[in-house]
Order: sequence, then C-alpha cells, then structure tokens
Amino acid sequence: MQHSLGTLTEAVDALKEQSKEHGKEIREISKDIHTAKTTVKIVGIILAAVLAFVGWAINKAVDAFVQTRQQAPASAPLHR
Repeated sequence: MQHSLGTLTEAVDALKEQSKEHGKEIREISKDIHTAKTTVKIVGIILAAVLAFVGWAINKAVDAFVQTRQQAPASAPLHR
C-alpha cells in the first residue's frame, strides 16, 4: 500500500513539474507572438510610408510630364 502511495506521489510530483514547464513554454510562445505582431505592425507602417512616398513621387512626375506636353512652343505652326 505504501509502495503504491509512494508511486502515486511521485507521479503527481512529476505532473506538477511538467505543468510548470508547460506554463513556461506558453509564456515564451506568448512573448514570441507579441514580438511577431509588433514586427509586422512596424513593417506595415514602414511599407505604407514608402508606398505613400512612391505614389506622391509618381504623381509629381506625371504632373510634370503632362505640364511639359501641354505647353506648346510659341513658334509651332498651326495645322490646317
């Protein structure tokens, strides 16, 4: 009887230790997920800023191109 009780106590202690280890692993995974989410947010913000700048630059380039095409030279002959 005492042998069975000792074995049971030992098994319970082992389960307690495993539970602690799993708790530590879950906390570490939680930290990793938080880090990944923060990284994705930062990369998203940087990407949005770069795309906004590229869009602005393309807009200005197109405006400059259109403006140079709309200005007709004063000496250009009229087509009849």
